[in-house]
Amino acid sequence: MKKSFKHWTRDRLYWEIGLTQNANMIELSYWLHKEMTIPTLENETILLELWRENANCWIDSWNEVELQSKFITKILDLAAFDLPEMNCNSFCKRFIIGSFQHLKFYEVADWMVAKGVTKPLQPYFILRRYNFNPKYDGRGELLATMLAAQAITNDNLPIYGCFVHERMWFFIVLKNLKYEISRAYIATQSDDLQEIVKILKKQKEMIIARIKK
Repeated sequence: MKKSFKHWTRDRLYWEIGLTQNANMIELSYWLHKEMTIPTLENETILLELWRENANCWIDSWNEVELQSKFITKILDLAAFDLPEMNCNSFCKRFIIGSFQHLKFYEVADWMVAKGVTKPLQPYFILRRYNFNPKYDGRGELLATMLAAQAITNDNLPIYGCFVHERMWFFIVLKNLKYEISRAYIATQSDDLQEIVKILKKQKEMIIARIKK
């Protein structure tokens, strides 16, 4: 049976697949906290403050495309995820399909970092924006996307994700049928925005370490 990501909610993933939310997963703790000494460069701090001030004024009036182009993409670019020399790149609006149990998850992913140069072969990190249609569960959609990515990689390693809801960023780790979601990082607050960039840079370091194994 095939089901698009947008049809999944966290409740349906719980009842139909057995996905459970957990606390204190070491994979999320390591990503967000352990050895978080990545500095924010001076020029980055200046840019972040300009983007933050602009977002603080206008983010409530932006649509999905404007949120992506005027804010999210700029922040992601600071982490510089494109690593073609390591056969790894970021990809936007690419199709993912993965089989899990008796189901096939499929849909276009908003943005991801994956093995591959011209097309995504093995996803490592997936970002999904809030869907402005209130009938959809954005976190459920992201988790369904991450389940598809986990099925594709098939290496028993975690899949990492990020869900952006207007000014709030949530970081997620999925391993097997367990996941944990971070607190909300408020991107229009200076301290949280710098933390978001550090978390993204830490994810890049983790991807590089994963590739080198």
